[in-house]
Amino acid sequence: MFIESKYTDSMYPKVTVIVVYYNSTKRRDLIKENILSIKDMDYSNKEVIMVDNGSQDDTYNLIRTETEGLGFKVIKSEENTYWAGGNNLAFRNSPPDTKYYLLVNPDVMVQSDAVKNLVEMMENEPRLGACQGRIIRGWPKGFLDVGRYIGEDGQLYYPNYVRGIDINREYLITYPAGALAILRAEFPKRRGFIFHEIGMMGFDDSVLGIELYMNGYIVKYYPFMTGYHEVSAFTPREVKESYSSVMRFLFLMSINTRYSRYVREYYLSNYIRENIRKNILMNRGANPDRFSRAYSKAKEIHSRLKIHLDLYKAPHLKIPLSAFLLDLFSAELRRRIYNTSKFSLVIPPGLEGV
Repeated sequence: MFIESKYTDSMYPKVTVIVVYYNSTKRRDLIKENILSIKDMDYSNKEVIMVDNGSQDDTYNLIRTETEGLGFKVIKSEENTYWAGGNNLAFRNSPPDTKYYLLVNPDVMVQSDAVKNLVEMMENEPRLGACQGRIIRGWPKGFLDVGRYIGEDGQLYYPNYVRGIDINREYLITYPAGALAILRAEFPKRRGFIFHEIGMMGFDDSVLGIELYMNGYIVKYYPFMTGYHEVSAFTPREVKESYSSVMRFLFLMSINTRYSRYVREYYLSNYIRENIRKNILMNRGANPDRFSRAYSKAKEIHSRLKIHLDLYKAPHLKIPLSAFLLDLFSAELRRRIYNTSKFSLVIPPGLEGV
């Protein structure tokens, strides 16, 4: 997709670039590449805010050294407030004339023309609350991140699960990948924060996407390249997986779909299945207590957060009852069956043809 600009440099609005780092010295090479790509952005009207999110290593000094003389703002948090909290800290320290926030992960290399292209999409569509372009992922190797959908079952799905999606054309998505996305500033400015903070990873970019639709915005994917994402360079996958069960329960508790009422059954089926694997099949990797802890944690967060998400106001995937029931019985069996099929994308009334 070639974009012919109608703007001059002086016409582009202020963009605040936010990057949140945590214990990042183990991959100094990536941090250097990440900072260099931000420095080389073909976009002059920007403020760059980098947050050391309570790192226990020398990340803060590494960022300060690598950004010396660049005019970037480096902030040190005294504690790890996770990705959501780190972005909120940068938000509170951003210039008042910021029109857009560019969210960048520390293991992302931004393509030089990405910001201009994303800004022009936002400027051309006043209803656009957030968007993303095409992102090459390092894991799975060569996989393209081209937007995300949420299913009625509370699961994340990539567009390759969807019937009729052409990644060479723009289309509506439920939410953009927080690794490299642009957000219209008026929405977080109005409510005073970008993301809800829950004291762990997850429950951030996906929730924001639905909230944008609930407030009259739309979210899109555009078919131009914006960067490369190493994926999990600084967060071990086992740590992400430990949070994933909490997030699944919390999402089912927070959305209003036809499967939300079965969150307790979803917990019990997982707990029973893990007990069978552990005590009958003698599988050493089985851990029923993980689901008990995740379910309890999700209930605690939900009662405190009191958030209610209307998924049916956003583009979402219609998930057959058979797929949900399979998930209660065996997530692996469900994946084997449904990886070879496609789900139906539902566009809410009023958004058709957008």
